[in-house]
Amino acid sequence: MIPVGDWATEATFLVRGEVVVGAYPWDLLTEDPGRLAGESWPDSPRTWANPGFAVRYAHARACWAHRWAGAADPEWEALPAEWRAVVRLLAELPSRGRSRTKRWKTFAEHLAARYHDAFEAANPLPRGDADFTGALAARVATGDAVARVLAAISAEPLPQRI
Repeated sequence: MIPVGDWATEATFLVRGEVVVGAYPWDLLTEDPGRLAGESWPDSPRTWANPGFAVRYAHARACWAHRWAGAADPEWEALPAEWRAVVRLLAELPSRGRSRTKRWKTFAEHLAARYHDAFEAANPLPRGDADFTGALAARVATGDAVARVLAAISAEPLPQRI
């Protein structure tokens, strides 16, 4: 599957020359990516201007959401556009792995930035006394996939807390 077009409203893939609309690669969110690379980033300064901080904080943030998440079956169709953009980046893993110039470091930085954007736009945890829903479970599961991919790209263990 090769993602094509804008996923703000619908998913579009190119599969063996045929365009497939409406199907997201949800199975990618549960797969273990294995070891992808051994990239390193500086830990300091801990500001948004440092891509290393953004990558580390994305991993820690996803781990935090997982720790606080409740139990519910993910409702993938309920993912907002910002979270679908994260899934789109994750869908690039197979084709990027086959590429001669994988550029994992840049990919991890883009994935972390997109994850932070999605997290800020639509938090994966309920507010106040609200119930943990399937829509929120889909966001947490997407964050879990982001954490696995970032860890698979990083040379050193990424923090679970910052």
